Amino acid sequence: MASTVDLWTPPEGMRAPHVTAWRTFYSRVLDVYGITPAEYRLLYVAQKGRCWICRKAKGIHPDDPKAGGTRRLGVDHDHVTGAVRGLLCSGGDKTCNRVIGWLDAPSLERAAAYLRSRRGQSARVLQEVERQRSLAEGVGVSLNQSDLDALAVAFLWPLAAVHGWPEDMS
Repeated sequence: MASTVDLWTPPEGMRAPHVTAWRTFYSRVLDVYGITPAEYRLLYVAQKGRCWICRKAKGIHPDDPKAGGTRRLGVDHDHVTGAVRGLLCSGGDKTCNRVIGWLDAPSLERAAAYLRSRRGQSARVLQEVERQRSLAEGVGVSLNQSDLDALAVAFLWPLAAVHGWPEDMS
């Protein structure tokens, strides 16, 4: 395999420490993910220099001779197939690359559904249980904690099934 020295020419005017940093980065990207500096640059340009997920984090532009910015975007890949998926903010504990590495796809889908919901299901459980308790008291029935628990589960889980939550979360 060719080295990054053969595959990448630094932009004119880039200082030696930045050239060294880019060469080190590109060497790792080539060795680990199999993409060339030119391919990394194309992904960067295609994503308009931003993390594909949050679209807020902006990476260092590969063509910037001053290498301005705080960090490069990390190469995200499928750990099973090794296929490159895109560039994500990385390098910290609150980055998109860290989040998707920690949560699996079904968990991320549930998180997205949870955030899209205008009324949180959990908060609605409290309202519904209180409504049922009041109705029961209105006809002279006193509900114990076990009854209230059963009402809460019965109310929440039909809603959760719509979002693909597993039946058993014990």
